[in-house]
Amino acid sequence: MFRKLLTMAALCVFVAGLVMAQGTSPVKVNRITVTPAQFKIGTTLSFSIEIENTSTSAYGCVNGTYFKAFLHAFKATPYHISNLLWETSQPITANLAPNEKRTVTFTEKWTVPNIATDKFIFLAGSPICAPDEFNQSLALTFYQTCSYAALATIRPEFIRIAVKDILKKK
Repeated sequence: MFRKLLTMAALCVFVAGLVMAQGTSPVKVNRITVTPAQFKIGTTLSFSIEIENTSTSAYGCVNGTYFKAFLHAFKATPYHISNLLWETSQPITANLAPNEKRTVTFTEKWTVPNIATDKFIFLAGSPICAPDEFNQSLALTFYQTCSYAALATIRPEFIRIAVKDILKKK
């Protein structure tokens, strides 16, 4: 009985091992483009990315759940839901030929929020087809810069108030 259970357990582990992580998508993200390239609070941004199939074979699963380009905006690292500001995806409508580079333009736009952060990080991810489980990503960081100006010098105004007048006002 024990031997039969041990054999079944080994078989289950072997089968589970076949279903686990298969690999990484051969599609990488080469570039993220943000328009306009300089922005401030309230600016609406547009995005595009360049993806490349690094395989010598065609890659794709049109209409697949994860055959999309992904884009996330974070206010800090780590890349965690607590730092996530916005996310979108854009379906890929045709398979990628071997070694093909393609520009994907996101239809959804993002307006820069009025929050206290020293940077915005845009993280783009490549499309995935089964059995691959991982995509390739690229991050682009924009650091906030502040411009300061000197205030105009204010000429002090001297006034005279008697102490008794101050005490009366209380």
